[in-house]
Amino acid sequence: LDEAEAGPMNDNPNVIKRSLLKFGELPNVLMFTEAFLPYGETLATHVHHDAYEVYYFLEGSGGDFWLGDRFLPVESPALVLVPPGVEHGLETSASQTGMRFLYFMVVTDDPVCQGREAAAAVKPEITE
Repeated sequence: LDEAEAGPMNDNPNVIKRSLLKFGELPNVLMFTEAFLPYGETLATHVHHDAYEVYYFLEGSGGDFWLGDRFLPVESPALVLVPPGVEHGLETSASQTGMRFLYFMVVTDDPVCQGREAAAAVKPEITE
């Protein structure tokens, strides 16, 4: 991870990201990225019509995730699965520290995916 070059996110230059896998490096995976969303910043709502997007929150609390017509408070560690065609976004106005997370996208041409309900945020069990 330390060797991955850090740079601003296209949608919000205040968000710093490091791409671990880029487009074309792994079949059906658009990218695999680590990012930090500072306090008070937003990832604007958007939709991917042909890809799942997975967010895994590593650090921080007080993030607010928009998922379809639902609003999910996010506290790390947490996992959010966004199916194709579901509007989603993130803001950190309630966070004092910002949020650090991993995210990746997997392309699908499966027509069953279209119209699938948004998945809920899940707090995975942590075992030592």
